[in-house]
Amino acid sequence: KNPALQGKFVFEMLVEPNGSITEVKLISSELNDPALERKILSRVRLIRFPTENVIKTRVNYSFDFLPY
Repeated sequence: KNPALQGKFVFEMLVEPNGSITEVKLISSELNDPALERKILSRVRLIRFPTENVIKTRVNYSFDFLPY
């Protein structure tokens, strides 16, 4: 909806051995749009990775939004 949107969005997620994401936390955002930031985090929670024989893994990840 905002073609001028730009900035870095950094979050942390906890991935379980069954592939689900049980924690998502915003680390930093340059988007200045709290509603959009909440929506992005909600979508990230829906991600499912393949089941693996591993320990819980905490990962920091970023999206870089560039103007359209």
